[in-house]
Amino acid sequence: MTKFYFAIFFLVGWTGVSFAQTSAGKCWDIDYVLWNQTQPRLHINCGNSETFNPGAELTLEVWVKAYTFGENRKIMGKMDSQFNNGYVMRFQDLNLYTEYFTPVLQNIVYPGSGPIPRDSAYVHLASVFSMNGSKFYDYLNGVRTGEGDLFPPAPITPNESPFIIGSAPWDTFSFQFYGAVDEIRVWNTARTPDQLMEFMHRQLKGDEPGLIAYYNFNTAHDSIVPDAGPNGNQGVMKNGNDPCWSYADSYAPVGDENMYGMHDVTAAWFGKAPDLYNYALTTTGFSVIAAIEAKEFNKYVLFGHNAGTGTSVDYAPTNAPADFQRLSREWYLNKGGIVITGDMYFNLTEASGGGAVLPSGAKDSLYALIHRWNDGVGFQVVGYPDQVIGDILVFKNIPFMKGYYCVGYASTVIPPTPGAIDEQALNRILITPNPAKECITVNHGEGFSISITSATGRLVKEFPVQAETQQIDLRGLSHGLYFIRIHQGHLARIQKLIIEE
Repeated sequence: MTKFYFAIFFLVGWTGVSFAQTSAGKCWDIDYVLWNQTQPRLHINCGNSETFNPGAELTLEVWVKAYTFGENRKIMGKMDSQFNNGYVMRFQDLNLYTEYFTPVLQNIVYPGSGPIPRDSAYVHLASVFSMNGSKFYDYLNGVRTGEGDLFPPAPITPNESPFIIGSAPWDTFSFQFYGAVDEIRVWNTARTPDQLMEFMHRQLKGDEPGLIAYYNFNTAHDSIVPDAGPNGNQGVMKNGNDPCWSYADSYAPVGDENMYGMHDVTAAWFGKAPDLYNYALTTTGFSVIAAIEAKEFNKYVLFGHNAGTGTSVDYAPTNAPADFQRLSREWYLNKGGIVITGDMYFNLTEASGGGAVLPSGAKDSLYALIHRWNDGVGFQVVGYPDQVIGDILVFKNIPFMKGYYCVGYASTVIPPTPGAIDEQALNRILITPNPAKECITVNHGEGFSISITSATGRLVKEFPVQAETQQIDLRGLSHGLYFIRIHQGHLARIQKLIIEE
């Protein structure tokens, strides 16, 4: 059977649209090139609440994308100028390097270059301190990279200094961080390896036991960085009147609020490992090899499943045969980056979760890849397998879409969903340069329409794209922020456009 892929993209109304392109929301991003011109001393002061003095146990977590991990830079901490109490998380020579004072200095000494990639890729760093366990540990992407014996075993000595993000907490003029940070989490418990792995790809609700403070930057504005945790430890950015920083779209592989309820969440992104970074392999029935190349820092795909077992007939696609059935297990997927494709692999036995199993080894035309945007709505057929190997179904070059994926089966062909529209064409459209001055070029947009709207919502240009490559004249438009809406029927994409002087 001829393979095809298509999907409905819901019409996006202009009012109330969120322009974030990723499930991870926002991050605090300091551009090194711009920072280096004036070298402002930036940091976020989160106050000196007693909750930041955890005592016997502490866990620090962060998604971070440094300009380089080879330098000695501080990410966060709480320490006074005497260096005899508190804690600080930093990186140096490609190692996570965390110091605790009890008041005796406790740290893990690294002999040389460590496992963090030198490239400016997102990585998840965590450090765990446990007086009760007489140990402290450092983790990279959920994998332990070092450990130390806590001797003598004593709690972290409290201090009255503020908790600082972005520079040395004892001297905010030193060891300035530049790059991007996201999902900063501070706990007064020693998180286990399983807990770190379970939640590193999920946004928190903010009421998790042991959570002291949580900075995800999603609602940060101007100099205010809200604490999404239980204690209201709001951060205030100091010396933030410089154009070198922004609350930018985050490309940390972190799922949206729906991912919180999924199981066995895993991801593929450059920064995951030195090789095979584009692989997200599981034993729960679904795996992905994503089209993410080396140093493609702004792409990721992540997914988790609903723990379903056996088969189901709920939410069947339109015109599905009477004997249609599907896996009860669904995988909720998020992505970062405009164009993300890859190969999907379903293992029908593993996906059954111990329940009834879909028939294996049948003709490829009897299986269908199905997708739905939201829980509670019907599935649509988005493709047929390229290969069936026993109970393994292989779907090649899939354009990944946010939402729920599953596999269906029937004794006759499951027909295409009426009215579906190809999303691949939308994903291929490129608009360059951005920022722009006098013109932009639209590539691969023939047949679509484009609307350009000012930051205040005023429509300033609207036109059809009538060629594979088409130039758009921007002369006459003031410099500043605009929004481009690319659309065709119910298919739409919105992105920012900066016009420079």
